[in-house]
Amino acid sequence: MSLHSPNRFTEDEMLDLAAKAVGKIDARGRRGTEQLTYDEIEAMALTLVCLGMTPIPYAGETK
Repeated sequence: MSLHSPNRFTEDEMLDLAAKAVGKIDARGRRGTEQLTYDEIEAMALTLVCLGMTPIPYAGETK
């Protein structure tokens, strides 16, 4: 999945998955983050983009 896949989720699905992810984190803290699915993580990222956050391009490993 890429942030460039416009048909990955409907808006309702995206918001539902993001809300479930936030609920897991809210209930269990760091333990909740271990229980997130890839879809939930992607939905949270897409929600941030929809809210206006501009992604910072990945520059690769830096040492």
